[in-house]
Amino acid sequence: MENKKRSKGSDYLVQGSILAAAGILVRMIGLIYRVPITNILGDEGNGYYNIAYSVYNMLLMISSFGLPIAVSKLVSTQMVLGRKKNAIKVFKSAVLFALVVGGVISVITFIFAQSFANILGSPPGVYALRVIAPTLFVMAILGAVRGYFQGLGTMLPTAFSQIVEGVINAVVSVIAAHIFFNIGVEKAHQMGDETLGPAYGAAGSTLGTLVSATVALVFFCFILYAYRGVLKKQQRQDAGGYEDSYKVIYKALLITIVPIVLSTVTYNINELLDVGIFNNIMKFKGFEEKAISGFRGVFYGKVKLLTNVPLIIASCLIPSMIPSLSDAMVNRNKKLARDKIHMSMRYTLVVTIPCAVGLGVLASPVLQLLFKDSSALAANLLILSCFTLVFYSYSTIQNGALQGINRLKVPVVNALIAIGIHLVFLLLLLVVFNGGIYAVAIADFIFAISMCVLNARALGKYLQYQQEQVKTFVIPGVCSLIMGIVVLAVYKVSVLLLNSNAIGTVLAILIGAVVYAVLLLKFKGITKSEIRGIPKGRSIIKVAEKLHLF
Repeated sequence: MENKKRSKGSDYLVQGSILAAAGILVRMIGLIYRVPITNILGDEGNGYYNIAYSVYNMLLMISSFGLPIAVSKLVSTQMVLGRKKNAIKVFKSAVLFALVVGGVISVITFIFAQSFANILGSPPGVYALRVIAPTLFVMAILGAVRGYFQGLGTMLPTAFSQIVEGVINAVVSVIAAHIFFNIGVEKAHQMGDETLGPAYGAAGSTLGTLVSATVALVFFCFILYAYRGVLKKQQRQDAGGYEDSYKVIYKALLITIVPIVLSTVTYNINELLDVGIFNNIMKFKGFEEKAISGFRGVFYGKVKLLTNVPLIIASCLIPSMIPSLSDAMVNRNKKLARDKIHMSMRYTLVVTIPCAVGLGVLASPVLQLLFKDSSALAANLLILSCFTLVFYSYSTIQNGALQGINRLKVPVVNALIAIGIHLVFLLLLLVVFNGGIYAVAIADFIFAISMCVLNARALGKYLQYQQEQVKTFVIPGVCSLIMGIVVLAVYKVSVLLLNSNAIGTVLAILIGAVVYAVLLLKFKGITKSEIRGIPKGRSIIKVAEKLHLF
């Protein structure tokens, strides 16, 4: 009985690990395909792509980002209460909601694309924004379907669809970017506008997002068709037969979605604000559009692209953590909720802290390997952003925890306060200290750390939760610092002996990963019970025991 409880209790972590593993694979695919796209578009084209993607990402959060979390939360609650017919009704309501909201926002985005691009100070970004606009409609429906399966406690359909989506996105984006860039160059010669090549290329790179999302939706339609027998069986097993009216369901959806959307939008709008403020202030200071777009391309197209890969751990744990926390709160088990939050925090930081240190130590080598960029600007920005990475991952889990314990409005308020602090520093650094793109990186760090402090206070207030320090921060931090020294030494020696940045970088990363894992086990930064809670945990324990690491 105890083993069953333990298995059930840690299942959310296993499911989250499956989604995180898929997410990391997708991000790695994304990192790989962004390399040829960056080379095709250049920093200027990447800047236009970033404009379109910033607007798209923000509108995606409004149209569909909150939908998977809200649907999974409501479906999970209904399943715990044994109301299986109601769970299916929630899903159907969510799909209809997605069709309407996603369709409206997609049309608005397409029509007002030029206005969005002008407001952000980068008119050539309109082409990419118009190409990516229909994706908002597809992603809204996709979000409702993914949320339903996540509410049932399985992340496999979402994980597999994300991998398929990532592969197709990579192939189509590279091909379309190349074709569209060449078309843009021809038009540039005809019209005398040199921005058309990079702008058209950026539009081509967004086409992959639309095509891949459409394929993922078709995949889920097939899964639902194959799953129809299980749905009918679940309806027959619902002994109570209790069903809410559509009015009640939509009210519950809105009550759940709106705070999550507001929280997510507020949490992420700082990037959109940064782009707009940075563009307009730099123009006021006399910089040309090409130079401004180049700065954005370095920071968002290279640095943020790299630091966003480890962040997927935190982002992917949330879909499995929220239904799990909802179950704990329905059963009024605050201790279980605290345990799940603690495990999620530990799991995330044990991975993101060494990633941050590794990226910081190998900043220039990694940038040279992936983007052939040996500039001090890119390396310094990456080092600065590594600190931000740790606090972003921590605050992301905190946000999910607050949403999971039904404190949906708290992250909204905290994000608004953090944005206020962030904007004050951004304006000071840009206007008074002439910080340029460095000002954006520093202000980004200030926002992340502000969110951590505010969210920590809220979790302490509403759940009496205090994060354990030694195993969460101290041990991973010490192990990561030692690993960083080893990584740097391995890289220097490898380059000296082999005269190859690529071999030195890859070798340093591989040895660094082994060194960190050994140190973490030796310093007891992770226990056997914690390792059992992750996929293939028992196999990892057997190998570690044979190597006398326990």
